Amino acid sequence: MEAGFQGLVWDYEQFGSSEGKASQEHVLEDGLAALEYIRSRPDVKGTKLILFGQSLGGHLAVVVAAREQRKLNAMVVEGPFTGHHQILAYHGWRKYLAPPIITYAIIPSRYNAIDVVNQITIPQLFIHSSEDKVCPFFMGQKLYKKSPGPKEFWEIKGKHCYAALLYKDEFVKHFVKLANEIPVTAINN
Repeated sequence: MEAGFQGLVWDYEQFGSSEGKASQEHVLEDGLAALEYIRSRPDVKGTKLILFGQSLGGHLAVVVAAREQRKLNAMVVEGPFTGHHQILAYHGWRKYLAPPIITYAIIPSRYNAIDVVNQITIPQLFIHSSEDKVCPFFMGQKLYKKSPGPKEFWEIKGKHCYAALLYKDEFVKHFVKLANEIPVTAINN
């Protein structure tokens, strides 16, 4: 990439070109497997490893980072939600006036970012649009507030997960700043 970063982009089961059947368990397994894959690559050894997730991937990144932060140098999330129940209840109410108790009863929640974000002590960047219609802004703020840090919150305007498109230069600057703040002793080995 122009800014000197390498990236790994992957799909969860049943998303994009991936096969399989999506479930909360499978998505988490896929996230953990992607982390192990990237760490196994010789071209990544000795480099800084920043976990980046958007939307569902942002929620997942928080959970993966909480479990595996010793394998990471930093985490960036854009447009994350606080938990499966919370996002379903939010949209269920907005679209169908369904009381949250109904969505909580119908859809199980195996893990929630809001329950584990307080365990993450690696550097973190939270990005969220105050105009987000998919994952509400207040959910990103809740995750940020509950995180012990070190952390930064970058409020943007625009559609859900459009930071890299709408704010390309600032987006890169935030990543570079975060990468530069990671201690040399914390490099992925």
